[in-house]
This record gives sequence, structure tokens and C-alpha cells, in this order.
Amino acid sequence: MKVMIPTISQIGPTEYEIKLKNNLKIDDGYEGCLNFREEVIYIDKVLPEDRKMVVLFHEIIHQIDNVYECNLDEATISRLANGWAEVFKNNLNLSFDWTNIMEAE
Repeated sequence: MKVMIPTISQIGPTEYEIKLKNNLKIDDGYEGCLNFREEVIYIDKVLPEDRKMVVLFHEIIHQIDNVYECNLDEATISRLANGWAEVFKNNLNLSFDWTNIMEAE
């Protein structure tokens, strides 16, 4: 079953728009980015669907970490993102529908 990705991720008071960006990894060295200044979550558009899911979870966990001051390190955030992606894909048989997500300019 496909789950529609919302265009906005809101954790706490701040809403972050979710956008796809071409060649983010090639240009900036990241597969995804939580941009606090622009209040945007960028996901590299060219990633395979399974990887996009992991990266979106990763950036949302950064958002949660920031709002709730969990002080998670990068490795822990990556492990949690991979774990949640496995739950969604392997146990719940869910994948993401990116149709509503706009491309960054």
C-alpha cells in the first residue's frame, strides 16, 4: 500500500515544506537536508524509492531532535531512520507516494 507523503512536516510549532531536489548528493554531498533557515526538508530526487523513505525519516528525526532537544548524534539518527523504514516496508508493507511533493527550484 502506498502512503501519500504530506507536503508539510510539522513537529512542534514549525512547519517544514518537503521538496525534492535534483542531484543534492552530487552538488552538496547529502542525500537529504533539513534546512532550518528556509524551513524546508530537501530529499534528493534521483534516489531510489526505498532510499528516499530512509532519508525522509532521517530528516524528520532531525526535526524531532531539534524541537524536543533529544541531543541525538548523527549515527543514532541514521539507525532510527533505517529501523523505521524497515518497519514501514517489511512489516507494514507500505511505500511512499511522492506525487504531491514539489521539486525545488
